[in-house]
Amino acid sequence: MAKLPAVHELITGLSCLASAVCGDIKGAAAKGQQYLDESVIGSLCYSLDRHIHNDQEKAKEALKGCARASGQALCLAGIDMKIPVLHELSAAGRALGHAFANDMESAAHEWTTVHKNESVLGALVASAIEAAKGDLEEAKKLAEKGGRNLAQAVVNVAGNCVIAGATVAAAPVGIAGASAIVSLAGAFASAGANAACTALDGEKPKVADVVGAALIGAVGGAGAGAAGGGLFAKGPTRVGVASVGQPKLAAFRAAVGYAGAGINKNASEQLHIQPINIQK
Repeated sequence: MAKLPAVHELITGLSCLASAVCGDIKGAAAKGQQYLDESVIGSLCYSLDRHIHNDQEKAKEALKGCARASGQALCLAGIDMKIPVLHELSAAGRALGHAFANDMESAAHEWTTVHKNESVLGALVASAIEAAKGDLEEAKKLAEKGGRNLAQAVVNVAGNCVIAGATVAAAPVGIAGASAIVSLAGAFASAGANAACTALDGEKPKVADVVGAALIGAVGGAGAGAAGGGLFAKGPTRVGVASVGQPKLAAFRAAVGYAGAGINKNASEQLHIQPINIQK
């Protein structure tokens, strides 16, 4: 999960709400505790609270959680969707967070174990290394993990293409209409991506997690749709390829779709939208 302040709070709140609505009160409480244990704002506030109540041990641990989250936030960890290179940046953020918390063992573990199991490039490079060493069985297992990770990246990108495409297509209908349309598209795309990625991991999708992903996608889609509709009303009459006349407006519109996709549970932000600028 992305640890960027504000975004982290929004995602956690919607995830907890989804769990509570689905009757998983313990799950909602667990997500809330995870937020307190490792977040930039939540862990800092929790650390101060524990310090005030003279619980120095928990205050220290919460401060370490804040440090870990800060390192991740600096490198945008959690919003990579397992896309090669971006996932490496995310891994660097997690390792940096552990280093901030003075946990060098966990920082090293992030690269030596976690990365090669969860990354497309990490798994495939590790597979090649094991094959060169003659351990073909381990090489095969790592290659399979790399293929699974790649499939999850494709699913996440496809889901966010739906959100970004809806943002562009719905812009002409106005702020309210675009917001509603992209919100619906975001809900379905995010929920579908969550369920598909969970299934690819060999696990059964949880209703609460799918509902949470749908809520997050809906909120992100609503924001992107409203912004896209508002920009369209102020400028060109169509959305597509940017003209030379207003490159800044085109770039800003691209960012709208990009950011709207980004609030997805699987951190979906890597789409490139280029608005058209055809004047009336």
